[in-house]
Amino acid sequence: ALQAHLLRPRRHPVGLPRQRPQLPARGLRPPRAGAVLPRLRRLLPHLHEAQQRVVGLVRRGQITKDFLQAERFLHPLRQADVPQANTLANSLQQAYMELLPTRTLLVPHAREVLDYLHGRYTLSIVSNGFVEVQYRKIRNSGIAGYFDHIVLSEEAGALKPDKRIFEHALRLNDARPDETLMVGDLYQADIAGAQNASIDQAYFNWRGTPLPPANAPTYTIRSLRELMEIL
Repeated sequence: ALQAHLLRPRRHPVGLPRQRPQLPARGLRPPRAGAVLPRLRRLLPHLHEAQQRVVGLVRRGQITKDFLQAERFLHPLRQADVPQANTLANSLQQAYMELLPTRTLLVPHAREVLDYLHGRYTLSIVSNGFVEVQYRKIRNSGIAGYFDHIVLSEEAGALKPDKRIFEHALRLNDARPDETLMVGDLYQADIAGAQNASIDQAYFNWRGTPLPPANAPTYTIRSLRELMEIL
C-alpha cells in the first residue's frame, strides 16, 4: 500500500539502500495443521484486533520490536491451548516475515498519483515498518524509483507519531515544515505525528473512520486522486 509521504519541490534523488533477503531458519517442525486449525479459526475474529493493539504498543514505545515478533503468534496460540505453541509460533513468524515483502498490491490510483507527483515534488516515505521488510517491499512493489528518501523508524531512532522522525525526514530533504505535506492513512501515527511536527497533513481516510472533534487534518481525502487537486 502507498504509505505516508513528505512532499516538497524536487531536488536531487538519493539512492535506495539495497538489502539482502533474510532466509527463514530451517528445521522447525510445527504440529500438523489439522490438529490446530479448528482452534485457530476460533481465534481469527480476534486476531486482527489483537495485532492492531500490539502494534499500537510498539508505536507508543511500550514494547519492543523483539517482543512483538516473539509474542505476535505465541500469545494467541497459547490462548487457544495449541500444542507445541513455541515451535508453531516461530514457524508462523518466519513465514509471516517472508510473506510481507511479497504483498505488493498498491491501493487504487497509487501509481497514477506517483507519476503525477514525481518530478514536481520530492517524495519520501516515512514508515514504522521493519528494515528487513520495508526495503524489499518497496522494491518488489516497483515504486522505489519515485522516492528520494526512505525514512524508517528503526534507522531514525523514533517511531511515528514522535515528531523526531518527521524532523529527521525534514533534515534529509532540507525542507521546512511549512513547505511540506504528510500523506497518511493512520490518524494517530501519520496525522497526529505530522501535527506534532507542525507539518500540514492529508488524511487518506479510505476506511471512512470518524474524525476526532479536535485537531482535524489540514485535508481529508477518500481517494489518492484527490491529491492531484490539492497539489
